Amino acid sequence: MTHRSHLLALLAPVLLAPAALAGTVTVGPLGSGATYVDIADAIAAALPGDTVLVAAGDYDDTTPLVIDKPLTLLGAGSSLTSFRAQGAVAAPLPLKIVGLQAGQEVRVAGLSLSSQLIGGYGALSVVVQDCDGPVVLADLVRGGPTPTLASPGMVQVHGSAQVLIDGCSFDPGDSSGMTTPGLLVVNSKLYVNNSTVTGGDAISGLNPFNGAPALLASGSEVRVSRSQLRGGNGTNSSSFAFFPAATSGGNAISATDSLVFVRGGAGNLLFGGTGGYLLNGGAPLVGAGGVAIEFDASSLISTTSDANYLAGLSGTGALPPVWIKGTGGWFQAPRPLATVELATALVAPGSTAQLNLGGEVGSTFFTYFGKAQVPPVSVPGVFGEILLSPSAALPMATVSAGALSEATLMAPVPNVASLVGKTFLIQTIALEPSGEVSFSAPAFIGVR
Repeated sequence: MTHRSHLLALLAPVLLAPAALAGTVTVGPLGSGATYVDIADAIAAALPGDTVLVAAGDYDDTTPLVIDKPLTLLGAGSSLTSFRAQGAVAAPLPLKIVGLQAGQEVRVAGLSLSSQLIGGYGALSVVVQDCDGPVVLADLVRGGPTPTLASPGMVQVHGSAQVLIDGCSFDPGDSSGMTTPGLLVVNSKLYVNNSTVTGGDAISGLNPFNGAPALLASGSEVRVSRSQLRGGNGTNSSSFAFFPAATSGGNAISATDSLVFVRGGAGNLLFGGTGGYLLNGGAPLVGAGGVAIEFDASSLISTTSDANYLAGLSGTGALPPVWIKGTGGWFQAPRPLATVELATALVAPGSTAQLNLGGEVGSTFFTYFGKAQVPPVSVPGVFGEILLSPSAALPMATVSAGALSEATLMAPVPNVASLVGKTFLIQTIALEPSGEVSFSAPAFIGVR
């Protein structure tokens, strides 16, 4: 089902809010008329609450991007704006967000990120560390050549209270010869929505490693919706190795002492990497395929009936006997729950934003948007959490899910130049025919 929602009247109260009075700092190539040519200089000059607008172009700098204050960093889109951090001795980190206090928020969107050093490319793209306030990463991709140096994770989230990854793609690169997990989350709360995350393929050679998981969680709470997570592939050692071996594929999700909630929705798929194979003196050595989710006794896994899983094939092409395994608890909801995604994270004034909503057949979706986030609020008996400030959230049109459990909401964006640089989050509430209620994860939208 498709419905159109006019946002002109709805946007007015948001634009008049005090947050809309924040300043704008511009970055662009020489001759563009922008205030700065380097993104790092613009971040340093921006005041708390400002927006840094980066024009389309390729930006190289020896100074990585470090954000330690409330700020919005908005490129023109990951296919149009790239940042490469360069270093001569060690692989520099392109983007680090650190030390946000409760109530402060950082949003970064619309960039391709990579790092370069003499002798190779580093895999690390983003680190979020010790942030009590919300962090949003949207429409970010790992760009640049295939990396050759491993790191604990392409994207790392450490000790942070509320991080949203929406509409992003993080992939260490095919046949990269590394075992970098796509996403490492430690002692944090993380939402992964409408994103693609891939674990690094195994390192071959004399001492091969297993393929890396797409998502490696420790002591964390992770909520995944409408996303594809793939474990890295295994490999084999040289037949001349002292201990020849074939290694296993990585899991889509590996969880230790963690809560993991997996929802389906269009595009959702968790699958393990394939195992390696080595014929050693006439005897085959076979690596196992990775599984969709592996969890320990101190972890709890919750999935929905429409979530899709696939284990990786072993080195001989055999499927593992189970696709989800662990010694902790596993609960499966008998029905789909609310999900939302934006077809495009960044929209222009005068264009139309397309929202894709998912849930149980016949569900009614109540969708709303706002600028301010709040700490997650749970409602007894309701799946999901409230993340947008109820006092500042604005309603959109109400639509219902059709036979394929999906609905489309078309939202025309006013053709108003002052909207450029404004960012919002969107959530939907699904009221199911049975009377059950669920909240979606948030989705990001920015006007650019």
